[in-house]
Formats: sequence, structure tokens, C-alpha cells
Amino acid sequence: MKKAILFSVPCFLFLVLSHKLQSQSLTLNLQKGHSEVVKTVQLSEDGRYLFTGSRDKTIKMWDAESGLEIRTLFGHEHTINNISIDKKGRIASSSADMTVNIWDHSTGEILWTSPKAKDFLTDVAFAPNGKQLALGGYENHVVIYDWQSGDSLKALPVNSDKGTGYGVALTWSSDGAYLAIGEDNKELSLYDTKSWELVYQLKPENGWCGGCPTLGAINPKSTLIAKLSENGDLDLLELTSGKLLKKLKSEWDDIRSVAFSKDGKKLLAADREQVFVYDVISYQQIAMLKPDVMEINEAIFNHESDAIIVGGNDNRATEIDIKSGEVKQQFQGLLHQQDKGGLLYDPNNYWESYIARYIKNKNIQLLTSDGQYLLKGKIGNVLRMWEVKTGKPVVEFAGHSKSVISFSLSPDEKQIASGGGEGNVIIWEKRSGTALKILKGHSSPVFDVRWSPDQSKIVSTSWDGQVLVWDVETGKAISGIYWKNASAYSATFTKDGLYLIVARLDQKLELYEVETGLLVKTFIGHTENVNDIILSDKPEEFITLSNDGKAITWNLYDGMMRKKYHHPTGAIRAGALQDDKIYTGGDDRNIYIWNREKGDLLQKLEGHQAGISSLNIDEKGSLLISGDLDGVTKFWDLKTGEEILEHIIIDKANWVTRNPAGYFYATDGAQQYVHYVKGNEAYLLDQFFDEFYTPQLIKKTFSGKETKSKKNLQGLLDKSELPEVKIAGTMSDDQLKATIHLKVTNDEHLKELQLFHNSKRVGIGIRDFKKSRQEDNSTIFSVEQPLVSGHNRFIVRALNNEKIASAPAEVDLITDNSVPGATCHLLVIGVNEYKNPELNLNYAKADAESFSKEMKAQSRYLFSSFKSYELYNEKATKANILATMDTIIVNAAIDDLFVLYFAGHGSMSDDTFYFIPHESTRLYEGEALRKQALSAETMQQKLTLLKALKQIVFIDACQSGGSVELLAQRGAPQEKAIAQLSRSAGVHILSAAGSEQFASEFADLGHGVFTYALLEAIRGSADGAPEDGKVTVFEMKSFIDELVPELNMKLKGKPQYPYTFSRGNDFPIGILQKEKE
Repeated sequence: MKKAILFSVPCFLFLVLSHKLQSQSLTLNLQKGHSEVVKTVQLSEDGRYLFTGSRDKTIKMWDAESGLEIRTLFGHEHTINNISIDKKGRIASSSADMTVNIWDHSTGEILWTSPKAKDFLTDVAFAPNGKQLALGGYENHVVIYDWQSGDSLKALPVNSDKGTGYGVALTWSSDGAYLAIGEDNKELSLYDTKSWELVYQLKPENGWCGGCPTLGAINPKSTLIAKLSENGDLDLLELTSGKLLKKLKSEWDDIRSVAFSKDGKKLLAADREQVFVYDVISYQQIAMLKPDVMEINEAIFNHESDAIIVGGNDNRATEIDIKSGEVKQQFQGLLHQQDKGGLLYDPNNYWESYIARYIKNKNIQLLTSDGQYLLKGKIGNVLRMWEVKTGKPVVEFAGHSKSVISFSLSPDEKQIASGGGEGNVIIWEKRSGTALKILKGHSSPVFDVRWSPDQSKIVSTSWDGQVLVWDVETGKAISGIYWKNASAYSATFTKDGLYLIVARLDQKLELYEVETGLLVKTFIGHTENVNDIILSDKPEEFITLSNDGKAITWNLYDGMMRKKYHHPTGAIRAGALQDDKIYTGGDDRNIYIWNREKGDLLQKLEGHQAGISSLNIDEKGSLLISGDLDGVTKFWDLKTGEEILEHIIIDKANWVTRNPAGYFYATDGAQQYVHYVKGNEAYLLDQFFDEFYTPQLIKKTFSGKETKSKKNLQGLLDKSELPEVKIAGTMSDDQLKATIHLKVTNDEHLKELQLFHNSKRVGIGIRDFKKSRQEDNSTIFSVEQPLVSGHNRFIVRALNNEKIASAPAEVDLITDNSVPGATCHLLVIGVNEYKNPELNLNYAKADAESFSKEMKAQSRYLFSSFKSYELYNEKATKANILATMDTIIVNAAIDDLFVLYFAGHGSMSDDTFYFIPHESTRLYEGEALRKQALSAETMQQKLTLLKALKQIVFIDACQSGGSVELLAQRGAPQEKAIAQLSRSAGVHILSAAGSEQFASEFADLGHGVFTYALLEAIRGSADGAPEDGKVTVFEMKSFIDELVPELNMKLKGKPQYPYTFSRGNDFPIGILQKEKE
């Protein structure tokens, strides 16, 4: 009997864009997630989108199937308490800022804001017609609005619950005839919405239960109502009469949600820890789910009614299958995996929330005066200096045990002072990254560090309530300011070095004398905390930037304000001066350019999707560099006001760059956190890889070199229809093979089908498929493929004529067939001695032998057999290498593992990389290389012919970064890097150095740095979470990414980053001997 798998929908759904959406701009989205608890979750009417509201003051829109973050809605000033969505997709949100906003979900535009209430608003509910809106909270009435006219239609009296903070809970019947209001004292009131007369009120017969809120839900047919009360019961009643049908559960504590499924057949009720699911017809409990979310805030059903979605105190939304209890999807982002540099303050904990917020809002960048280098902290626990016009890190300052929060350049720019989360101030040599002095005196995170004009002193401010002045030469604190109940957020020396201007976190702005620490003057003008202090080019002036939305120019001597610059909303966090202009940026995500003397607004730059935290201008005044709280850096041409480049740092090893035309350059690890969004549609970067992936994009942008293609990604999306593809599979009776069926629509411009088996590219093209045209104008493509034991994940993507790929579709065929044990095929090549002695190397053969030894030791327990092929020095000829590859191609089976290790010379010629075998005598002559050396193109053909689905290639060679670039694709330019091979073939590639670097070798290690790290990984150092006695490819990749730059910094003074790129599945390559024995 054949086992059939139904067609699966694509992982990411892409519909034909409406005219309205086509006009919307293409943006690069950082999958950030919420930074604080998720208070509320709601689905759009069609179930395509999930909306989450958080204590972080934002609403996020997600693709409900893929989990991709589509848009963030900014506009509330406090916690989002509840969300309601009408049938047209408009969003109503209630907030602790005492307002309700209505939003256009396609643009993020606020359509209407309610008059400010006198107290907190806890709930909001659209009427089914989308015209009326009910809102309420702590006040003693619920107000019904016609939001389009702004008219208040009715005020209904309520008993609001303030004791536990629920206020009221609102729900309309689907026919719009009734409004149910949950109140304090276990009360639920039902109103007729035509007459606004009370139909009934359900409440205890005797006594009063203060702090006993009630939640209500009405089923889709408007026939039933569920009532859930604190310290009370979960009741199911007839809607119109209030007649009790069934008491489902009693003695509820810490209630959170009650909701019907979309089909009306299920009911859920949740407390802070558990979700109970009931069958509405039988009244039976069918599931009890305990989500791992720290604490439940709200729970709803998914669109299909087979899962629940929970918003929790773990700062994310989680979708859980009702039947199995397994997690189906988590709506989260970078904030949940990001290295926080040891700063683990919990924004959801009352006692830690303030310092967590203050640290979050410090995310500065600093440009050197010559405009060549940009400094950035908060990358793990290091400070890093980048070369602006190449994007390459040139110096890493490692010495803090926690994240680097603050830093500044010395006046002569030869040294840097930095403040860390552990409380230390470190003085560094800028050129080398050497730590010169560690200044210890603070016990809490250091918010700010500044140099005195004569460079003899440093001032630092900390959460510990101290402002310390340090002597740079001795490293001792020579004076200070101390408070018991206050801290300073920013401080700077005046231009004469005699005074300190200090901004405190109790909203005070003060002037102190340096030596005595005595207060001299208080500056009156700001109504909230000052975030930064900027010294003017005029000695008598300085400028402050504040949470009150004002930037103020002050006269230092008389303490009077000279000029104010107002932002429309939100705090100002960043500023810069340039001649007669002042630049400001803040929480409204815009950059404002002002006439400095007149205070007139000259220009507004838009584009950031998070609050702006730093602004820098180059010495020519032509380039503006802006940074935001998400870690996004934008480069602006000040002559045109246009954005020219965007750079996002994910972590120490991962980043992405893109230009406005859509061309991008990204590391492998960055792509899971970044995607394009146009209108309400999300697109993976990988869909545009072939045409728009552009290595060295920063360098090309600033050098004036244009990309080869003049295409614009947004224009292509406006005029192109992407193919849509679905996939299904039917296994044979013996489960040794399967017929794979692909259903492709919009295939008029189909150019290529790419099929992957367990992430390895299957070497077939469109002509190898059987085709069948369907009545719905789709085409079915079928092909037979062998299967391995266990999971067989087949993934397909379709490319159109513009080389833009569809969203991938996937099917997993799971077999329990008996397949002979796997074999590991190991090919090791090491060349120390060349025919031309001038090419001889020190460590290549030793590296290769050591690698072979470790692989044999650690892999022998994992495979049923092990076949090793070793070619060293004079045996490592072109003919021998090719012959050995052919032998492996004949013998390798689909379940096997193939490992290739090459150590020796590599060379680039005419955009082609060559592995240099023993007989090669010249490294840079094209004709000689073509005859004597082994081209990447030839190696690619051999790898493609290998049946083994698990393949991993290690390259430790001079110019090895260029090797994988050329292995990746025929005629690829030098900087296509390893991404192309890994992507197109599904092969793991780990390579020693970048294309413009050389693989470093150090006598102290006895190996090249890359191979030293690789050997440490295989021996067990890479065995990470979980520590299970196995070393997997992904564990090895992560370990090498971390260790290689660290070793290079230690031994060479500059970081060198390996190329590691993976598209294949993770799999173990060895079992540690100590575990086995």
C-alpha cells in the first residue's frame, strides 16, 4: 500500500499584491520581537496575521503561518492592554496611556485616537460593523463611540475592577445585537445595542467580592455566552436568557482568558499557568495545556481551531497544538536569542525595570574625526571599531566582562575610554586595542564616560549613584559626586575643564565644580530626564536632549535657555552639530535638521524603524550616520537627503547590509533575523539571492562602483508575479523511494525548479520532471527520488525569468525502512612541499594529518565503516585528486557522509579560484593554472555527482575565502563567498579566511589558526548545548566562528573571520571517545 502525503502550502504565502500595496515601499525588517511581556494576542479575520500588544508600548503584526514579523506599530506611550480587529483589518488598541488608537494595519498609520480618559483603559472592542467602538477600564462607565465621526454615543455604568487591574472586559455578539461587559464582583452585564437597555446582569446573590473580575465570550452564532470569574466559576449560558447550561469548572484563581474557537465547537479558559479546552457540545474537557511562557496573559484559538495562541511573560506569543501539546510556532525575534553581554536585567521585574530601560536606551556609535572609523558597543561584551567605507571590523576592544554601554575618544583620538556593565572604566590604545588601564570604582553599569579637554581626566557616571573623576595617568579617582537616592545618566566637562555638567535620573540638570564636587548651578527647563549633553563649538553654550521631546541650547554662564527644538512626539536621544545646523533624533524614528540660530525645521529624514540613538556627521559634512536602538545603522547623503546604505549588526559574527535598490550582503547567521517587507507581504532574502546578493556592498557603494545590474527590487516586485509552488510525496511500499509532486501556479515565466533533499540540492532540472497541465492552469511536475532512513525533507523553490525565487514549500517523508549503516568517506589533502620550493608552506601537511587523525578517532563509533583517502605533498597531484574523487563518487551512498579537507595554496585568476596541487609552479598565471591546478568549477561538478546527502568541506588555504566563492557558481565574482555553493548545493563549507585576507599561521599553535580551532572543535570543545558527547556541524560552525577571531586578536592584533556557511541539515560528525569509552 502506498503512503500519500497531502500537498503542503508554501512555508511563506505570497498573494498577488493589490494596487494599494504595490505602491508601498520595500523595507528591510529586523525580526526583533517584543522586549517586554506580551499582554494581548488577536488574529485577523482571515487568520493570515497575528497581532501582539506588549508592555514595550508597541503592537507587532506577524505572518501567522511563517512567524515573520511584518510591521511594528508605534504610537502609544504605555503598555498595550488589549487589541480588537474589525473585518477590514483595522486595529483598535487600548493602552495604559489612557487612550485608544485605531490603526491601518497596512501602513501603521493611526486613523483615530480617543479623547484621553481620566484613568487606565483596559479593554476595547469593535462592533461587528466596524463603525462603533466600546472602550472602558478603571472609570465607572464604558463609552460607545462612533469613531469615524468621533461622537460619543452612549455611556454605560459599570463596577470596574481596580483591585486586580482588570477594569472591565468587553465583547460584542457577532450579529452586533449585544454587548457583554465583565465587571468586578463576578458580574457580567448584557446590553441590547439598539436600545442600550440592560438585558440582564449576572452576579452573586449575596455579599460583595471586590477584586473579583469577570471575563466573557460570545460564540460565533451568537447563541451562547461563557462567563469566567475570579474566585468563581466557568459557566456556559444561553446568550439571550442568561440561563445556565453547564458549570464547566469551579474555583478559578488568577483568570486570564475565555474564548470560543472560530468554528464555535470549542471553548478555552485560562488562568496564569494553564489553558483548559472544552468541547462545547458535550461539555467535556478535551485538553489541559501548560505552556512554558512564565505566565499567561491572554489565550485565543488559532484560525483552524486546532491550536491555541498564548501571549506570555516570556515576551513572545506561542502557538500550541491542542491534541499533542507540542509547540507549533513561536512569534519571537532577535531579542530572545541575542547575546546581551551579561546584562540580564529583567524589564518585566519591577525592581529591575528602570535600569533595564536605561541600559536599553543607550546604544551609541562614535565616528572618528577623519570619518574613517565607526565605534560601536553592545556587541556581546566587546567594543568594536569598523572601517566606514568597507564595513570591515579593524580593531576589537575585549576586556569588559559585561556589555560596553558607553565610550568616548580622547581629544587627540589616540585613546578610548569605555564603561562596562560590570562597572569598570577601561582606557584603550585605539590603534591596537590594547587595554592600558582599568579604572575600578563603580559597582554598577557605567552610563557615560567623557574626557577632559586636556586629556588628563575622565568623568564617569553610574547607576550606583556616583560621578567619579579619574586621573588618567594614575588611574585613581581624584574627586566625585555621590548620591544615595539618585544617579547620573550623562556628564561632561565644560570646555575649560573646570566644571562638570551633569544630567541626573531625577530630571535635574546641574553644574558642579570638578575638584570639590560642589553644586554650582541648576538649569531649569526640562520636565523629564536628559539623555545626552553636547558641547557647542561656542565655549559658553551646550545642548541637552531630553525625554520631554525638547533639545535645548543653554548659556553656561547665566544658566538661561537660548533656543528650543521640539519633536512632535517622544524622547530625543541623539544629536549632532554641523556649522549652522543641528540634527536631532529620537523615539519617533525621524531625524530632524534645524536651523541652529532660528530654530526653524529645515528637513526631516525618515526610514528608521526604531528609536534613533546616535547621530554622526563626517568632517566634510556630506555623510550622516544614524544608529537606532535595534542596532541598525543608516548612511545618508546630506546633499540629497537620500539614504544610501543600511547596515544591521546582529552579533559578533553576523550582519547584513542593503542599499535602497534592494541589493544586499549578509552573513549566513544574519538571514534568519532579516527579511524584506512590501505592504503586508514578507519575503526572505534568499528569494532574491541570485540577482541581488552583492558581496562588498559597502565598499562598492563608497568607492562609486555600481552593481553590475541596474535592477530595482521594488520595481521587479511591482511588475513580476512570483510562481507559487506546493509539494507532495508518495512513498513506495518498501519506503526506499518516493515520487515527488510539485504543483506550480503562475508558471508562465518559470525558469528553474530547485529541489533539495534534506537541504542538499538534487542534481536535476526542469527537463528531468514529468509534466502534467491541470484544469486550473497549474502544472504538476513529478520525479522519483531515493529515500534515507528517518526524515526526508524535500524542499522546492521556483525561479522566474528575473531569477527571483518563490517562497519555499516543504514536505517531510518519514521512513522506518532498514538501510545498511552509513560510511564516512574522508578525503584529506595537505601540501607543504611544492615542485617550486618557493611555494613551500610550514603547516599544511601537519594540519591535514592532525585533522585526519582526529576525524578517525571521533567518527569511528558513528559510522559502520570509515574510508580514508590521504594525499600529501608529491602525491597530491591534480590527477590523483580527481581520480580519488571519482572513486568516492562510485562508492558513496545516499546515507553516507563525505568530508573534504584541503590545506595548501589557493590562487585567484580571472575570477576563478584554483586549488594548488603539488606540481603547480606558478600561482598567478592563468594559462599555467588552467593546466596544472584544480579549478573550483571542476570541484563543484564532482561534489554535485556525489550521492551522499551529508557533505562538509574544510578549506585552510591562502585566499581560501575566494575558493568557496568560485566553488559556488560558475564565473562568480571573487566575493560570492561560500554562500553560493552552500546555498545551491546544500553543502556545509567552513573556510579559513576572507577573500582579501590570508590564512594566518602561528608557530605558538603549531597549526594555522583555522585548523587549530577545527581540531579543538572535533576533540570536544564544540560540544555545546546540549552537551551530549557529540559534535555536530552547527556546533562546530558556531565554535569556529567564535574562536578564530579571538585567536587572531590575541596573536595578530586584528580579527580574522572565517567563512562558514550552512544550508544543509545539522548532523553529528563524531562521538567523543571519553563518552564512548
